[in-house]
Amino acid sequence: ENFSIPYFKNSSKINGGYISEDAGIALFSLESYNSKGGEDIYISLNKGNGNWSEPKNLGNTINTKFQEFSPFLSKDGKQLYFSSNGRGDGTDIYVSDRLDDSWLNWSEPLPLILLNTYGRETGLRIYGQIHLYTSTTNSDGYGDIKVFVNPELEPDPFITADTLLEAEKP
Repeated sequence: ENFSIPYFKNSSKINGGYISEDAGIALFSLESYNSKGGEDIYISLNKGNGNWSEPKNLGNTINTKFQEFSPFLSKDGKQLYFSSNGRGDGTDIYVSDRLDDSWLNWSEPLPLILLNTYGRETGLRIYGQIHLYTSTTNSDGYGDIKVFVNPELEPDPFITADTLLEAEKP
């Protein structure tokens, strides 16, 4: 379903975003009026009746002079996961904690060392214990979907390691 966000301008050829389960939060990567570099991560909040807030840049702690993209927000809205090529050697997935309700105050992003490799990691989505993401490591170069299972997290009743294994059977 299309929805209108005021003052939304994307000059980037790369599109990526996330909408919360309750459709109250839209995160997206774009290059716009006040971008710090290439693509930055912005937030827009659903104001009801089909109205959304003006996009707000998440600020300098999250965005660098390079590209930040593939945003994903934890169910409780406290952790932001995203990919960046402006924080180290290549493109990796990072996590940052939201420190208040402003959407501008974030902890220093940390790399997800269990997922990141010498390749390009993007597009993380978390479903309970299951982490799905793409990586160019051991792929044809364009990126393959990878699965990481974290047994320390609560399982998602709809997606578990067992259902993924069942899906792989011929």
